[in-house]
Amino acid sequence: VQQPRPLLPLPLLLPWQLMEGQLDEWMDAFHAMLAFSHPGLTAADAAGDPEREGALDAVKAAVCDNINLFMEMNEEEFAKYLQTFVTDVWHLLMQVSNRPGQDNLAMAAIRFLTTVARSVHAKLFADPSVLQQICESIILPNLRVRDEDEELFEMNPIEYIRRDIEGGDSDTRRRAAADLVKALAGAFDADVTALCTGYVSALLQVRARAACKW
Repeated sequence: VQQPRPLLPLPLLLPWQLMEGQLDEWMDAFHAMLAFSHPGLTAADAAGDPEREGALDAVKAAVCDNINLFMEMNEEEFAKYLQTFVTDVWHLLMQVSNRPGQDNLAMAAIRFLTTVARSVHAKLFADPSVLQQICESIILPNLRVRDEDEELFEMNPIEYIRRDIEGGDSDTRRRAAADLVKALAGAFDADVTALCTGYVSALLQVRARAACKW
C-alpha cells in the first residue's frame, strides 16, 4: 500500500505580495530538500517493497510539484531560481531507478522540465549535447515498455491501445516522457526530430538483429 504523500506548506495559497519577501527562504529550503540524501533511507527503500514510495522520494516529488506550480504561476519572479532547480531536477532524474515506488518522483521531475521547455526559458536546453543527454538519460529510459504494460497488452490489447490514444495513461512515466518530447520538439523541432529518428532507427536495428537469432 502506498503511503500518503507529504503535504508541504504551499506559500502559493497566500497572496503573492505577502510572499515576495520570503521567496529566498522558500527556495533555499526547496533546494536543500532536493539535494538532501541519506544512505540509510536510500538503502532501506532499495531493500524494501519496490512498489512502495519512500519517505524521501515523496518529499522530493512534492517539492518538484511545488516548483512546477511556481514556474507556471509566477514565471517572472521564479526566473532567478530556475537554473538552480533545473540542475537539481536533472541530477535527481539521473539517480531515479525504474522501481515503481519512484514513479511519482520521476513524473513530478519530468513535468517540471516539461514546463521549462514550454516557456521562454527553453533556451536552457538549446545546446545539442544537452538535448542528447535529455533524450538518452531521461526520455528513453522512461519511455520503455514495462512488465505491467506487457501484461495489460496481453490481457486486453484493445484497452491498452485505447488508453494510449486517448491519454488514459496520463499518470505514467511514459506519458510524462512523451510530453517532454513534445515540449522540446516545439522549441527545437529539427534537433529533436533528428535525435528521435536516430534512436528509433537504432532500436529497430537491434530488434531486427534479435529476431534473426530466433
